[in-house]
Amino acid sequence: MKPISTDHPSIEETYTEYRRIVFPRDSNPAGFLFGGKMLNWMIDAGTFSSYRLAEREVFLGFLDNVYFINPVKIGSILTYRCWIPRTGRSSIDVYIEALVRDRSTNKVYLSSVSKMIFVAVDEGGRPVSIGRSVTPNSSWEKKLHSYFQRWHSESIKIVDRYKKMKDTGNEVLSKFQIESVKRVTVEDTFLSNVMYAGSLMLSLDEVAAIMASTYAEGNVVTASVDQMIFVEPIKVNEYIKIVARVTRTWNTSMEIAVDVWSISRENKRRKLRSYFTFVHVDESGKPLPVKQFKPHSVEEFDEWEGAENRRSRRLRELKGIQRYRSVDLSIDMDSVQPITLKDLLSETLI
Repeated sequence: MKPISTDHPSIEETYTEYRRIVFPRDSNPAGFLFGGKMLNWMIDAGTFSSYRLAEREVFLGFLDNVYFINPVKIGSILTYRCWIPRTGRSSIDVYIEALVRDRSTNKVYLSSVSKMIFVAVDEGGRPVSIGRSVTPNSSWEKKLHSYFQRWHSESIKIVDRYKKMKDTGNEVLSKFQIESVKRVTVEDTFLSNVMYAGSLMLSLDEVAAIMASTYAEGNVVTASVDQMIFVEPIKVNEYIKIVARVTRTWNTSMEIAVDVWSISRENKRRKLRSYFTFVHVDESGKPLPVKQFKPHSVEEFDEWEGAENRRSRRLRELKGIQRYRSVDLSIDMDSVQPITLKDLLSETLI
């Protein structure tokens, strides 16, 4: 991959590809790729794309909702196609299409799409100017740039609202929850002493999946992950507690809330909250019924009610992307233009 040689590259010039082969170690007992691995590699791809432009360390600040459309089996080849449609002084927006090539049929399917905001930082982790700006040239680049200008503005509003929320430091206790405590080490970082978002995602999905599998008493696959806002860095030697709990179940799916707490002798602060959706499946990946969850405490009931609203939003967003389920995209692989561009610009795609 050639370095970017101009200070005002076009969106097409920011295009990168990142490939991974799915090994057995990357899969769950049903033989499908762990959702955490998919997200970890997706963040790897976005980080590489942003790092190539900024030529300095970048932190993930915002991850939009992610949905898994087509399953990824052992032996499949994943290609992450990345574009940078918009830049700010220190921010870099990345759009990613995750395509999976089925080794048995050689067909290519859309596995997921993702929108992220990265921030270029100095050695101390403070935002710093990129010194470059993306300049859209062609018609499709201008349309994509315009879309991301709007998306970025809405995303920043979400981040600002999150920052203003008061954290009481109180945990919600549930009958169905598990906890995991971890010390952040240098193995969890990229260049600085701050925990890499991809490493954190692996841990979150693992704990959430264990909770979901335990509750379902069987195999589960990750169906979606809600927005994640990374406003406070997690540093080396910091202890974090990951708490996953069941909030609601439906016919074959369940929502798992995941909180990340920074714990020390002095205080306890919540660093992050997100919601994972899992589907209970058999060994072939076919959905199975899941026992219904009944809230008992006031806190559980509040989460239970909120879960239905979150699910309704997910179903609305999924309408646009579900048309890519089981659709072979091999004929479009040679184009540098996003395969999902039309649906993205018409806002029928998340």
